[in-house]
Amino acid sequence: MSQGPDVRHGAGDPGSNPTDAPRATPTYQGIQRRLADLLEVPLHAPEPPPGRASWTRSFRPAPAFLRYLKLMALLRMGVVLAVLLGFGAALVAATEGHPVAMVATALLVLGMLGMTALDLMSVRFRYDTTWYVMTDRAIRNRRGIWTIRENTVSFDNVQNVKLREGPVQRYLGIQDLVVETAASSGGSGDQPAQAQSLRLEGVADGEELRSRITERMRLVQGRGLGASAPRPAGRPSTPEGGTPESATPRAATVAPGAAPAPTGAVPAPTGAVPAPTGAVPVPFGREHVAVLHEILDEVRRLPSPHRE
Repeated sequence: MSQGPDVRHGAGDPGSNPTDAPRATPTYQGIQRRLADLLEVPLHAPEPPPGRASWTRSFRPAPAFLRYLKLMALLRMGVVLAVLLGFGAALVAATEGHPVAMVATALLVLGMLGMTALDLMSVRFRYDTTWYVMTDRAIRNRRGIWTIRENTVSFDNVQNVKLREGPVQRYLGIQDLVVETAASSGGSGDQPAQAQSLRLEGVADGEELRSRITERMRLVQGRGLGASAPRPAGRPSTPEGGTPESATPRAATVAPGAAPAPTGAVPAPTGAVPAPTGAVPVPFGREHVAVLHEILDEVRRLPSPHRE
């Protein structure tokens, strides 16, 4: 990937060719150092986000991104300068070539040329203070002069990675990579959830960079798929394809020396008096039920004292 200056951290990880960076004049370098000290703007790469040191990679936008910024600045200033020239020409025509109008128009034009030079210098300073740092777990960017913005996105929160490019960017061979994260709610409960994004401007080989981020995102997010969720307290565990433990019939406890109950035995009726401790339980089968029925029939045949 040719992203411009590339600073790699970790043993055995070579750095990039320093000639890839746009060259700066000694005058600009002196002004850059003074501005950086005055505004307290860091020129070095930010601290890497969490991750392995062997995967850490720090880089700037591609050199073509600086040409893109300069071109956009020239287009903006060209439009403003054209408006001022039109206003000055109308002023001179309205005053019939009055010297004051001509001097005012000349001052406006000179002022715009000076502002164009300052804008081009600020564009270069913006490029030099833009950094991207990527590890195996997260990605971080830092940019800004007056207001320094540093954002970090963890790969386990990434939902989508998109590429954007306009006609001028397409001509210069650069793209903007947008990393979108999951929606997160605000501080108060009444605020709707909003998705966050991290933007990497002016990268070359955006497709390759997106593939790397997507691969790391899948690896990081896939680490937690095999972990099972904790079972709520009081809820019986259900094995896969089976029945809950509470629904599984348990074997009856047989006292020592007792004979096991025969198959198909009728359970004892409710309210039966339990056998005394140490007594051997008597098997209760179908023949015993038949004897009970015969006894009941004999009891019904006995004369009742209430009958006349």
